[in-house]
Amino acid sequence: MKHSPTLGLGTVQLGLDYGVTNREGLPDAGAARRIVETALAAGIVTFDTAHRYGESEHRLGEFLPERPEIRIITKTPTFDEIPRQDQAAALRVAFQASLAALRRRHVYALLAHSGDDLLTPSGPALYREMRRLRDDGVVRKIGASVYDADELDTLLDRYPLDLVQIPVSVLDQRFVQSGTIRKLAAAGVEIHARSIFLQGIVLSDPSRLPDFFTAELRGKLGSFHQRMNQARASALQGALQFVRGIGELDCIVIGATSSAELQQIVEAFAQPAAIAADFQEFACDSRMMIMPKEWPKGLRL
Repeated sequence: MKHSPTLGLGTVQLGLDYGVTNREGLPDAGAARRIVETALAAGIVTFDTAHRYGESEHRLGEFLPERPEIRIITKTPTFDEIPRQDQAAALRVAFQASLAALRRRHVYALLAHSGDDLLTPSGPALYREMRRLRDDGVVRKIGASVYDADELDTLLDRYPLDLVQIPVSVLDQRFVQSGTIRKLAAAGVEIHARSIFLQGIVLSDPSRLPDFFTAELRGKLGSFHQRMNQARASALQGALQFVRGIGELDCIVIGATSSAELQQIVEAFAQPAAIAADFQEFACDSRMMIMPKEWPKGLRL
């Protein structure tokens, strides 16, 4: 069903020095509070966090008021160094720690931080533990944060998911072009788009990108910026128009390193530009270029 997606705030920047284009670093407590207050003033009620996001959960617990409309989404911990037989128990312990940090008795959703975790031999036990938490009433929806369509197809074949978080941007259109988003919507799955600015790369001057980024990505990004200039629109307006035009999306999760940056995004979202463009031509086919987990550690503009 087509509808207008809402904005949600991704809060990794509240807890970690995160992002290729982040020049601000980890905000201090005052700056973090202002980001949250700006989000609330703009009517944002969905806040995406994770056990792995440093101080993010603690700061949300301190700054977010107790209001029934607020929806907090958190995620599972890292299981790499936990024995297989102990992973389900570790999931519950980490989730209880998240609730304590968030100062909540329950949250809106719990996602597998990496959908691949549910595809390991421990996956069925992890899913059962997530389902128990939902049955206990401490989480309303369970699901996964995923990175590619094949991974998601396998997950959907194995587990009923209430909510899925996927990467979508003008450079990364895999889930749009594959028809996966339509498939999710038809199945009644709540869909949240993340990485719409690709850690700020979408909004950056192609000539200033690190050497790691290939000519293909630079060319696609350059064409996108050129088309936005011709339309007398900003790259921010174009990036937002593309994702908000995907009517099956329920929420667009954006991040910000300052309250001023967040306010700029909120204003651009509230006053969409009417840009005549074929956004498909800006899609980059290189998986390595559009998946930040494939980028070298410490990569910065």
